[in-house]
Amino acid sequence: MAEIVFETNETRKSRTSGILWGLAKCGKTTFLTGLPGKKLFVLFDPDGDQSLPDHEDITILRLYEQSDDLILRYATNTLPTILRKGEYDSVIYDSLSTLGQIALMQAIKDKIGESKIFTPSIEAPGLSAYGARTANIVNIVSRALRATGAVGAHCWFTSHEDEPKTDDKGNFLHITLTLSGKASSQVGLNVSEIWHMSVNDGKWRIMVAPGRGKKPMGSRMFDVTGSTEFVLRFDPAKGEHQEHSIAQWFNKWIEGGRQKLPVPK
Repeated sequence: MAEIVFETNETRKSRTSGILWGLAKCGKTTFLTGLPGKKLFVLFDPDGDQSLPDHEDITILRLYEQSDDLILRYATNTLPTILRKGEYDSVIYDSLSTLGQIALMQAIKDKIGESKIFTPSIEAPGLSAYGARTANIVNIVSRALRATGAVGAHCWFTSHEDEPKTDDKGNFLHITLTLSGKASSQVGLNVSEIWHMSVNDGKWRIMVAPGRGKKPMGSRMFDVTGSTEFVLRFDPAKGEHQEHSIAQWFNKWIEGGRQKLPVPK
């Protein structure tokens, strides 16, 4: 049995965990190179590594090259064991949206929900296949967070932005992640940060609380009672060594006794 440790303020491990979501190719993966230390990018998106610079502190795991069933088995069972060795300071799963597609395709292949009158297909996966997709996403995220948490490693996930949600009359409701409501809710409960990223007029912007018709967002690091959106000044060439990086924000949060920080300006 693993040792169960009671930690004080002086000994407890701290890290960040979060979901960064937004439109495809808005800069999510690039910005996450600003996480601390040695980074492992677990890639489900084909060619997602093309947005990553060559750097000695970045390791790439191109899971997208493998079959759907191998990806799910590796992410569920093998990868958490590797992460518990503590070789990486930060781990990034890119992206949950593509992982969901992989899980759904495998559920269809496995004929989950098949009956005498129904066969799952790409056109009509069925409720059981959708349920299996959600269960796989939640399970993989949970295992990743527990494994990285055991060694104090930062753990982040990316997700793409879905099409606007509307009511029966076509009226706009909100914009959210490309995950089912249940997956989004359960995954969101397990991370500390949920940020939305966008690019407008050549400027990156991050929102740390719901706004502009987008949700969910939230933060345990930043005070969201005032301004909740800011222009991100991030230079990809500098990685974590700049004021607007998760590494620097994390350091300030620790130095401040884990008290909420004002939203960056």
